[in-house]
Amino acid sequence: MCLSNMNQRIWIPRICCLLLWLWPPVLAAQLGSTFHDVAVNYKYPGTYRDIRQVDFRNLTAYYLERSSRPSDSFPLKNGKYVASSQSGEESVSLDSVHPLKESGAEQYALVTYEWDSIGGSSGQNGIAQVFLLSGGRLQIVQQIDWDWHYGGPYTPFSKLFDDKAVMLTFPSAHYLDGDAHCCVSAIDIVEMRWNGRRFIRSAMHTELSDYGKEKGKKLTQ
Repeated sequence: MCLSNMNQRIWIPRICCLLLWLWPPVLAAQLGSTFHDVAVNYKYPGTYRDIRQVDFRNLTAYYLERSSRPSDSFPLKNGKYVASSQSGEESVSLDSVHPLKESGAEQYALVTYEWDSIGGSSGQNGIAQVFLLSGGRLQIVQQIDWDWHYGGPYTPFSKLFDDKAVMLTFPSAHYLDGDAHCCVSAIDIVEMRWNGRRFIRSAMHTELSDYGKEKGKKLTQ
């Protein structure tokens, strides 16, 4: 239904006011840390005999909500998923698979992914999931994700997982006051150690990103 010119003159200012009213909470929601660690319970169909025989490179990857329901699915082929549309492109790549120490009849593995999106606004995220094989059933029991979109430095994080220490270390964007999505002033360096059933955060510190250093930002602001 088309609006008359008068209706347009009335509604456009109202819409602009509504958007301005909504905008501050959106910005405020970005402040601080951007990584998440949730316990989940998602079971794959079928049965498996050994977690080392699971073909993760051709297994559908899922991004799970806190309720353990998948909010996104990515059917990998040779470790890669790419989807293009008029609004942009989305890709998910399997980064690494690490079998973990067995706990009785239970077998665990850590699987990491890179999730990139290009469109009106780009994003780069890391995802780590703990898989459990028990009673022949494969399930995801922990999901950790972080935001790579902070502009560097990246060099120390070419290898996220330390097999000897059984420790996962990753950087995640940390928004300071006034930061836009494109320009993040700080990063959280998070260390998580394996306790036999899940990864537990053992250390975390915040430092300035390359952009934050360039702009002379302060962590105390």
